[in-house]
Amino acid sequence: MNHGSFDIVPTGAADGPQTPLLDTVMSFDATDAVSAPVTLHRLCEELSRQSGQAVVFGGTGLPMESRFDQARIVQHSQNQPAREIIRQMYNQVSSTDCWRLLYDPDSNKFWLWVRW
Repeated sequence: MNHGSFDIVPTGAADGPQTPLLDTVMSFDATDAVSAPVTLHRLCEELSRQSGQAVVFGGTGLPMESRFDQARIVQHSQNQPAREIIRQMYNQVSSTDCWRLLYDPDSNKFWLWVRW
């Protein structure tokens, strides 16, 4: 738990114990030159590369994303779990948002979503 936030982390699946994807240790740098959604797309690409799993940023699922589109994220992380990097990034945008990483078996991809 970190300042009022919490994670629900499944560690098992039908075929046995699993290592959580967001435990993947990685490095990630971002500047405020691009919008938060672009930075999160880049993060998902890097997490895909580091983990060998397809990870896609799905957006907010809401028609009006202007606050999020205008936000900027500055991030300099070295050898941290992806979960902590995402937490730090979202805290720059809003401390009240909820993010989810869900797996879609039809597309065989993980999807990162933000909920306002």
